[in-house]
Amino acid sequence: MGEPQAMKVILERLASHSSWDVPQATERVGAVWARIAPVGLSSHCKVGSLVGGVLQLVSDAPLWAQETKMVASELVDRINRELGEPVVREIVVTLRRRSSGRG
Repeated sequence: MGEPQAMKVILERLASHSSWDVPQATERVGAVWARIAPVGLSSHCKVGSLVGGVLQLVSDAPLWAQETKMVASELVDRINRELGEPVVREIVVTLRRRSSGRG
């Protein structure tokens, strides 16, 4: 019987440490992304989601994904400074799936 109670406590703690809901946090990061991203990067990497401090960026090409990974810690600092609180702790970059063009 202790397990459900322990899970409840864990979930309550997680919720209390998150001052924003997921959609609002993602929107706020998306709003500052073009200003804080290095030149060219914001047009090739878009904000996907922000959950639990992990920002997912979606890149249109492997080159831009690699570039983003190389400056990820700087981007975390810039985003958090711009937002005025530590919202992002990690950046994960994924590649956008391309359609095969086949019918």
